[in-house]
Amino acid sequence: MNEATPILIQDAEQRVHVGSLAGALRSSHPQLRLDSCNGLHKFFWISRGSGRCMINGVTRALGPNTVIFIRHDVPHQLELSSNVFGILVSLEPDVAVALQTQNLFLPILNLIDQKQIANRFDQVNTEFNNSGIGRNLSVEYLSGLLAINVARLAQKYFKVNKSTAAQRLMGKFVHILEEKYRTGHT
Repeated sequence: MNEATPILIQDAEQRVHVGSLAGALRSSHPQLRLDSCNGLHKFFWISRGSGRCMINGVTRALGPNTVIFIRHDVPHQLELSSNVFGILVSLEPDVAVALQTQNLFLPILNLIDQKQIANRFDQVNTEFNNSGIGRNLSVEYLSGLLAINVARLAQKYFKVNKSTAAQRLMGKFVHILEEKYRTGHT
């Protein structure tokens, strides 16, 4: 009988890479590049510092408390100042989590939202630096949860303005006027 330690969870191969932005500026790790040469999906959380990013030919300035998501097939380049702090999460295209279908550049202004998204990025980073059972699976699942939270924040910040009761009433009035225009009832 084999007395070896049983494998409780079969871990997946590593398909998510996490690192600090300051470290990514100084290292040559291919999965943590700030440009589109490695073909990975990327989440950026810039908690402090500034810079600019070019995504699909459009350049934007970025400051603290900014979330960026870039799909794997989109040309991009980030230029960051030397005093930048933040986290980079890169995911291989075949990772089994649902990701956004479009790129996202989202400055977070609300303090509660900033704390929530910073905690989510920190959880991914902490689990990536862990060496426990199921580390790679856990990092993938936490990255999926990060994608969901970023999508919810984007929906919150980009939601369409709802019409008020006064606007709906005026719309109905205009509709009635247009229906009866030149019919002899006006």
